[in-house]
Amino acid sequence: MGSIWRVSCDMVNLIFDFDGTLYNSYKGIKMAFESSAIQVYQSGVEFKPGNIGPPIAEIHEIYFKNKTPYEKKQFINTFRNLYDYEYCDQGEWYDGAKDLHTQLNKEHFRLICLTNKPFEPLQKILLSQSIGIEFDMISCIDDKQFKSNYKSERLKMIKNLTHNSAEKWVYIGDTQEDYEAALKNNCIFVHASYGYGIVDGKNLLFINSLRELLSVLDNVLS
Repeated sequence: MGSIWRVSCDMVNLIFDFDGTLYNSYKGIKMAFESSAIQVYQSGVEFKPGNIGPPIAEIHEIYFKNKTPYEKKQFINTFRNLYDYEYCDQGEWYDGAKDLHTQLNKEHFRLICLTNKPFEPLQKILLSQSIGIEFDMISCIDDKQFKSNYKSERLKMIKNLTHNSAEKWVYIGDTQEDYEAALKNNCIFVHASYGYGIVDGKNLLFINSLRELLSVLDNVLS
C-alpha cells in the first residue's frame, strides 16, 4: 500500500455516498415507505432495495402515478416523520466501514459525504451508530450552503471551494446518479457494487466490499 502515500498532490478528496455505500438503510426505508403507503393511500406495496438512492419525491413517482400535489406532499411528510424519527437507525454499516477511520490517514485524505439523505436522520445515525469517521464536509439534500437536489451540482459547488488543481478527487457510490455526478465533475469513480444501484458506464472501477477500497485507491492514485 506504500504508493498511495506518494501521490503527486497535496490532498486526495474522497467523496462517499451514504446509503448503499457506507450504510445499508434498506430495512428502515422499507418500513417507513410501506407504512406511509398504507397510512396515506391505503395501499400495500413492496418496497424494493433497487429504488433507494434518489430523493423521496422521485421514489414516490416510481410507485404512485397520477397523485395530486397535495397527496404527494402528504405522503412525503408522512414518510419523513416515520423514517427520520422512528426508523432511520434500523440499518447497519456495510462490511469494512468501521475500519475506514483507521485506514484513511487524515494527512492525505479529505473525507466528504455527499448524500440525498436529510441532515437530521444522517446525524442521528452517525451519533447512535458511530464508526469513528470524522467527515471534513457533509452535504445533504437539505444543505443550506450547497442548495440543489442534484448531486452533480452540489459536487461542483464543493469542488469550487478548492483552488488547488493538483488535488485529486475520487467518488465512491452505488448508483447511476453517483456515476454521472463524478463524470460531470472530472472525478475518478469507484462503483460500490454491493449497494443498491446498477451503473451503466465504461471501464468502471468497482469494489465488492469497502475492504477493497484502499487497494483500488493504491492502483488509481499511484
